[in-house]
Amino acid sequence: MTRSEILAILKFLENSRSAGMTALGVETPDPVWMMTIALLRRYYSNQRITISSLADASGASYTTSLRHIDRMISLDLLRRADDPAHPRLVYIEPTEKLLFNFQNHCIALKRHIGGAFGLSRTEGDNFVFGGAHLAAKIIGAPQNLVPPLNQDGPLRLLLADEPTFLTLQRMSGEMSACLDTELEIEILDYESLNQLVIQNSHEELSSADLVALDVPWLGELSLTNSFESLDEFLKQSSLNMFDFYAAAWELGRCMGRQLGVPFAPTAELFLYRKDIFEEHRLTPPDTADQVILAAQALHRPEEGRYGVAWNAAKGWPMGQTFLQVMGAFGSPPVNLRKYGIGYDNDTPWEDLRPTFNNDAGHAALDYLCRLSTLSAPNISEMDWRARIESYRKGEVAMCYSWSTHTAEIEGDLNSPASGNTRYLLHPGLGRATGVSTMGGFVLAIPSNIAPQRKRNAWRALEWLVSPQVTKSLILNGSPAKFMHSVAADPQVPNLLPAMEAMASMERLGQLQTWPRPPIPFMSSMMRIVGHHIHDAIWGGASRRDVLVRIENQVMPLLNTLKSHS
Repeated sequence: MTRSEILAILKFLENSRSAGMTALGVETPDPVWMMTIALLRRYYSNQRITISSLADASGASYTTSLRHIDRMISLDLLRRADDPAHPRLVYIEPTEKLLFNFQNHCIALKRHIGGAFGLSRTEGDNFVFGGAHLAAKIIGAPQNLVPPLNQDGPLRLLLADEPTFLTLQRMSGEMSACLDTELEIEILDYESLNQLVIQNSHEELSSADLVALDVPWLGELSLTNSFESLDEFLKQSSLNMFDFYAAAWELGRCMGRQLGVPFAPTAELFLYRKDIFEEHRLTPPDTADQVILAAQALHRPEEGRYGVAWNAAKGWPMGQTFLQVMGAFGSPPVNLRKYGIGYDNDTPWEDLRPTFNNDAGHAALDYLCRLSTLSAPNISEMDWRARIESYRKGEVAMCYSWSTHTAEIEGDLNSPASGNTRYLLHPGLGRATGVSTMGGFVLAIPSNIAPQRKRNAWRALEWLVSPQVTKSLILNGSPAKFMHSVAADPQVPNLLPAMEAMASMERLGQLQTWPRPPIPFMSSMMRIVGHHIHDAIWGGASRRDVLVRIENQVMPLLNTLKSHS
């Protein structure tokens, strides 16, 4: 089951029991039940819970709650855990026994609910709990917004020059008709959008109603409260957060607040040429060492054929690569609290320290140094566009790429890679241990928007991220399919194999945001890392202590966050 399904089931269990007890007039708390739900909700959100907070969630007295906790520990359902950084705190964690029991309960519950709605056993196993539809169902065309916005002037959007936003721009006439308001869309390149977003946040009144934000910008912009928290809107909204891929929904979350809603999410994937691998009798690489072995077998510069294309240009491109390889090797760039199978993006900022000088960091550096000798000839200057172009033309047999960029490959019938590409998880150090970083853009509402436009901005955002609009965008060229209901729609063609690969990774919990967490100075951190790693590989700088130098340069940035605690 997906993480979003489990969270949806937890919400269902909590709400249905509470509503049932209230309707029956029964005022009998169940401390064990309430604490179990609270603990599991935190666990599947990669967050820890202290023993006192768990007791508070019980609805019973503190001493009664502690007795129940002790009994659950004796039954091997819970365990105590210490935190070296906060020795006075005691945390409670679920054991493997409790997680196994709950997973089985979820599967059985899902099957029973599916059966109650007339689904067969197979359909009951396959529908996504919390999705907008129980089973494959045709989603209708976008409907007119009722009541219409009825606002003065157009609805103004600041967006990036990415495929999904470009599709929206092409369809702006149809969208404007449904909203009964003109859409005024400004498309900017990445750096120009970033600068304009920052500039706009300093104005007395925002010139835009909705803004596209890349995840690395989110933490720094939240320092100045530049964007509205959407939490109050979501409480009253019909928008179903559980219909989104869990990792996609997390893109808009920062320090416990939902600041944006995913609109153009994308995952970093590993691409390889199936035809070339079959010709050379090579197996698909699912570890870093296997990537190196495959590259060694296929790298033939004298024949104009090379092993791999990847982001290696100095600065941001190399920095992004290094963080995402580190993530695939098991480590975030800062000391996020590890919990369960992931890391807590809501780790207090004042506790953050860089973690580049660790085993994963050294393994990532060694891997990229080896990879650099088996790459395209202009690898030291290669960025996002150059790497996908190299792969599209058939120069390399393997490539790292964001999923939304793969449309350029599959849509070019003259490319030798079209129809011959397979999509894998970011290779890790061991088999099936890697993770792929979830990135892309969310839509957000500037906090300095004119008060009378704020409600309309939310209504427009809510409509734009609906399954109906998402499906319509996909049918017209958008490569972003990130909602369970849309994925189940039989009318939505599988034009991009990368979408199906992402869906599989989502089910297995392999799409994660913590390799590039939404913390302040993430953009600066990637530039620092990309500068030093590039110099260590090609610039003659010492590799021995490069990770220490990176930490020494990043640490002063993180130290400034202490004043914001």
